[in-house]
Amino acid sequence: NHRMLRLRHFALLTVGLVGSLSAAACGGDSSDDGSGSGGATGKPDTEAEGARPPGKGTGGPAAGSADVVVAMNKLFLGDTGFDGQPNAQAWKTMGYNLDGLLSTKSGSNHCKPQKGATKSSVQTDGVDGIDNSFGSNLIKVIGTLAPNPSAEISTALTEGSFTIMLRMEKVEDKPEQSGIKTSLYGGAKFEALIPDCKATPTEVNCSAPKFDGSDMWPVLPELLSNPTDINSAKVQFPDSYVTGGTWVSGSQGDLNLSLSISGYSLALKITKAVITADLSDVGTKAKATKGLIAGIIPTEQLISELKKIAGSFDKSMCEGSTFETIAQSIRGASDIMADGTNGDSSKTCDGISIGLGFEGVAVQLGGIAPAATPPDDPCAPSADGG
Repeated sequence: NHRMLRLRHFALLTVGLVGSLSAAACGGDSSDDGSGSGGATGKPDTEAEGARPPGKGTGGPAAGSADVVVAMNKLFLGDTGFDGQPNAQAWKTMGYNLDGLLSTKSGSNHCKPQKGATKSSVQTDGVDGIDNSFGSNLIKVIGTLAPNPSAEISTALTEGSFTIMLRMEKVEDKPEQSGIKTSLYGGAKFEALIPDCKATPTEVNCSAPKFDGSDMWPVLPELLSNPTDINSAKVQFPDSYVTGGTWVSGSQGDLNLSLSISGYSLALKITKAVITADLSDVGTKAKATKGLIAGIIPTEQLISELKKIAGSFDKSMCEGSTFETIAQSIRGASDIMADGTNGDSSKTCDGISIGLGFEGVAVQLGGIAPAATPPDDPCAPSADGG
């Protein structure tokens, strides 16, 4: 039955977590020459800019006649390149150098790996110091549930299951501009404002989004400071800019991203997030390509979310040695400090770097969707103390 199938899938997840991350902890390459395998150059853990977002250019304040809203219609987790083709090394080019180091497996200027992990598993950067342990280590685990996670998530986006939207105020079709107030929105299910699509199948939002600039996408109230005011986005980038045709968020923000893969809904809290994308055109023809979301997932927060998934199948998984084995394996993917600092080998890494790629096209903000009822936490103590 459905429950048994999901339990079987969770068993696969358990095996994947322990197997993949234990293999990473052992280090697939035992050499210790300091060269790493991700394209980093220079002496071990050299402090360097590396892959950083482009700095602000010389453009004046944006003065367009209208705002542009871009909704993501493709998301790349590091298992495929921007061309959508499977590529186990794609993670190396997705993200940014978050810790300011060109980290290598023999470097000493780096936070201490968690118990069971080795420098080789967490100090190997991508190209030019890109930090992306999520893509390097955890995507292999997600792949035990879905052979091509990026394709599955992108399908969910194009079908209208969810999206992430960026509203760029007064942005122009110019390669250099500044002072662009940008707000981030969570897109609810495309049909969220329709009471019953079976009864009214011809309603516009009862079919998949067209992504031609005409879509009116409902907004999640959970990402609004005032759930009745669409202009009160919690995540804002007040001074984003465009330089060389690339839009850059400028300031960092915290993003809450929910990934649904093979029946699992995994909430990711990405802190210290920076977002960039090549922006072309404005209005209904606006497009974002080669987009990047880079930031840090606090390790214990990710473990807490996975515990909820485990407990939803079997409450006994909320505690005990089985889940603790999984949790310790996840801790082994920690490669950075959760506060974004690094370089202190006396501190134990407590964050997991992440880099995601995306593409987006123009939509319009729709109404505010009804607030979702948060699921019960199966691992929370009951009222009677049980």
